Amino acid sequence: MKTIVKIFPSVVLGFFVGVFLSLTIFYFYAIGSVTSPPQQQKAYGAQISSFANTDVVPPSLLTELRRNFNFLIRLRRTSLYTEPLAESPLNGLKNSETKARLPIIAVMVENLQPARPQSGLSAADIVYETLVESGITRFMALFQSKEADVVGPVRSARTYFAEIVREYDAWYSHVGGNADALQFIAKYKLNNLDQFFLNKPYWRDAERRKRGLEHSMYTDTEELRKLTKGDFPKTFIPWQFKKESALNIDRESLLGSNQREQPPQKNPSKQTIQIDFSKPAFKVKWEYNPAENSYQRYLAGTPHKDAQNDEILSAKNIVVQYVKMSLVANTPHGDEGALDLQLIGQGKGIFFRDGKSFPITWKKEKSTERTQYFDENNDEIIFNPGVIWIELAKNQDQIKIESEDNSAN
Repeated sequence: MKTIVKIFPSVVLGFFVGVFLSLTIFYFYAIGSVTSPPQQQKAYGAQISSFANTDVVPPSLLTELRRNFNFLIRLRRTSLYTEPLAESPLNGLKNSETKARLPIIAVMVENLQPARPQSGLSAADIVYETLVESGITRFMALFQSKEADVVGPVRSARTYFAEIVREYDAWYSHVGGNADALQFIAKYKLNNLDQFFLNKPYWRDAERRKRGLEHSMYTDTEELRKLTKGDFPKTFIPWQFKKESALNIDRESLLGSNQREQPPQKNPSKQTIQIDFSKPAFKVKWEYNPAENSYQRYLAGTPHKDAQNDEILSAKNIVVQYVKMSLVANTPHGDEGALDLQLIGQGKGIFFRDGKSFPITWKKEKSTERTQYFDENNDEIIFNPGVIWIELAKNQDQIKIESEDNSAN
């Protein structure tokens, strides 16, 4: 009799846990397929609450069940679990079909010292960096496969950045701009998300306001996306990407038409890229990390981190594109005037991938066309799936490369 009394609570506990797990499976495969994630979460929460109202399940087990169920809810809401995979047209990584169809959001991000560290750059698919005026550099970050709930500080538009926006048919997030940039945006009817006319997706950060009002404007790509219309542009031509799979499953079943097989190669153990845009405060260094097969970014001699996650910025690919720069006549902007970059035509550059450098040629026939990059054999270059940084520099004199196995200047 005593043995039965000792065993009985365990049997009851096992019965309830079994029922709980059975209901879990039922919700995931039956109700889960026809209800929205918020409805699922409410139903799961009700089940857990029903257990809490009994004396059978110990508090420690109830806590563990809640923790595991929260994980299952997150898994159920993950796009990779619920949707077929598609290749991101911007970075070549696998993502949900829904995300692969989203329009692109381009955000102007400041790089003056009071603006550092910036927020949201680590979530961007592609980042452009170049000079604006007075030796200052600025970023334009393109978001499509991931969202960033804090991006900034957001600053003003420039004509050549707006011209890049045209080739992506992106939605352009900025805070005003110089006169010729605003005229360009109006003339070509760009998808305009100017903060001057939109208050809701933008806000001033109280702490950053202490550094100056101009360094305090931020936005949220998910909120910006609510203002966009349409899907990803159908005429967009993706760049070529290596065949890679981050899921350890059959690679061939995941490959899209813009992925190409590359023979395995031994990567160098060291490569450093230095870009001297102007002043020491804007000097860039990319350092190759062979363990991650990526490049880590340094700015003004220190690790360049994202303020949102305190992680150093990294890239799988770096393109240094040499472009002609000149001052715009009759448009004074600072001591040196406003810059103009010649982005239509062709020129030279260097492509960095896998710890190696490759001489390239870039070509762009008209403003709405995608810039294409070609190797010495006139074949389109092949990117690693992942983040791409495009550095628009004056010439090769601004670039210094140190590498144990492959070098170029």
